Amino acid sequence: MTGNNDQEQQKGAPVIKSVKSEINNKTELIDVILAFEVASSQLRYKVFPYTENKFTYTDIPMEGRFWRDHTKAYPVNMDDIKDITIEEAIWDIIVAKQEKYTIKAIAIAFRGAVHNGVIIHTHRTNAQLQNNFHLQNNLKLRFMSKNHVAPEIFIENRSNMGAYGELYYNPEIESQNHSNFIYITIEGMLGAGVVIDKKLYLGKSGFAGEVGHIVLDSGSSLKCDVCNQDGCAAALTSGKAMVRQAIEQSQSNDTWVINAINGRALETYRTIDSGYWLDLNPLWQTNNAISVKDVLEASHNSETPRRIVEAAIGNFKKLLANIMYIYNPECILIGGSITDNAIFNQQVAVNQFPNVPAQIIPFFISPAALGDESALIGVGKWAFDHLMAKIMQNKNQL
Repeated sequence: MTGNNDQEQQKGAPVIKSVKSEINNKTELIDVILAFEVASSQLRYKVFPYTENKFTYTDIPMEGRFWRDHTKAYPVNMDDIKDITIEEAIWDIIVAKQEKYTIKAIAIAFRGAVHNGVIIHTHRTNAQLQNNFHLQNNLKLRFMSKNHVAPEIFIENRSNMGAYGELYYNPEIESQNHSNFIYITIEGMLGAGVVIDKKLYLGKSGFAGEVGHIVLDSGSSLKCDVCNQDGCAAALTSGKAMVRQAIEQSQSNDTWVINAINGRALETYRTIDSGYWLDLNPLWQTNNAISVKDVLEASHNSETPRRIVEAAIGNFKKLLANIMYIYNPECILIGGSITDNAIFNQQVAVNQFPNVPAQIIPFFISPAALGDESALIGVGKWAFDHLMAKIMQNKNQL
């Protein structure tokens, strides 16, 4: 899909062009927006060329950086990192990109509640990660320490940014002129971005869309380690819930476990976010881990993973039914790293809710059109729009 003029851009068509050769052949630095997404087991980042009056997302591949613990044979979750903070990892990438580009803005889609560009709540318990609350100011201080002028720094919740990206660049939403929809992120945890009347709804203090903590089964023995409630959606249907239950109900010599570990191409796992990893060492004294994608893959032909995944999908459908009643959206989009699973997508289609009144069923439920780049493209667009608003404000004051 291509867009070649401002009129197309305003209609929602993304402007896509190859800029690799342009970047490689130019000696001068080009202006860019450097976007980050703090995901479950990756820090993803992407470069967007910056020109006034037009946001362009290109075919430059999304880059990703796994959180690594080199004493282990697998990537780790960001909750578990010991040797590097999110701030340090972002700064390392900024320094590297400054050699190639002039960074006009830094845009960060973060896993946590954000209010007015400031992180006010995070799911992390690791003491090192408390610096996240001061991420914006700390990055500015790093620029100042190098005698550099800090670019604009924008931070927003990653599910909200996924919704923002889909609002502008999902062709079905644009063609059908949908004004109200929900974008759900399902990876290690659950979150959502809410769009009402074509505007992102953030709530009083940035907590809107925390659908993962809607209680689905108050009698469940599964407790959420974030909200401390029994039977919330995150405890029953998130990536973390699936992998934990699968391991608790399996043995180290189960065929699916052995196949998952022995059949894994680690280089592949370095290029995707596997949603959540469970360290097997405390349970089975082995230097390895199982990811959500391992469980989903094993569910095709192994009884325990199949039962776990089916239960998680069933609970996810309960969550979707609740969302239909609460928001009555025109459509529901599902993003995150584990939604490319065929079984998952088949089971959450609109025809799978026979007990929900037809008037409440959305027009469609589908994977996000932008795939696992929704939040990155969304936060890049968010930063661009804020830059343009400031430019217009300054012009109006002249």
